[in-house]
Amino acid sequence: MPRLNRARAVLLKTYTLIIRLGQIVFAPWPSTYEPVKSLLNAPSTAEKDQLTATWRDKKLGELSFVGITCGLIASVISGAFSWRPLEQMPWATAGLWYGGLLMTLTSICLATQQGVALNRISGYANSLERLRAMLGTDSSPVSNSTTPNWDQLYVWQTPIMLLNVSVILFIVGLIIMVFDELARDLWSERSIKVVILVTVGGAFSGLNYLACTLLLYRRSV
Repeated sequence: MPRLNRARAVLLKTYTLIIRLGQIVFAPWPSTYEPVKSLLNAPSTAEKDQLTATWRDKKLGELSFVGITCGLIASVISGAFSWRPLEQMPWATAGLWYGGLLMTLTSICLATQQGVALNRISGYANSLERLRAMLGTDSSPVSNSTTPNWDQLYVWQTPIMLLNVSVILFIVGLIIMVFDELARDLWSERSIKVVILVTVGGAFSGLNYLACTLLLYRRSV
């Protein structure tokens, strides 16, 4: 029985870690869910309108930022293909980089599409009410509150999600190419030094990114 309890505890911790890491990739879910829930269930119409307008303006800024960042990432990935002839590049690296490039382009298209949609909705006299109707489901008769529409939450989360995944694909492809170079050079002294420096730099960057993201959203959501 004690061993079974320890095994359950380990599985639970592993599951929690996977969820936390997934939240980093998809952008922490509460930071998307809670603001929408607040604007849908504000006590007065005036407060609902204020929160909805704030959400709209901040979302437009976020989409603009995502579009610019995706353009930069796409340029980096495209330039990386010139580092080595394609036929000499590991197939995994080429596949990951092409996949990352497609994701950045898709993210740009979605960010543009969503930005245009928000601007067009803003042209209606009842634009804020329309936004709330789109973001929320029908009020629950039990709790007398409106629940955010999960489909809409996923839609508005997708551009930043694709951006994060494309960066991960590029980094993984880069690591594969570095170690492939080590294998091609038969563990030469130069290649070993490059791998060591890349490993140290990658580990330091990755740990800092994970720590900063977890610490940031642990307090803010």
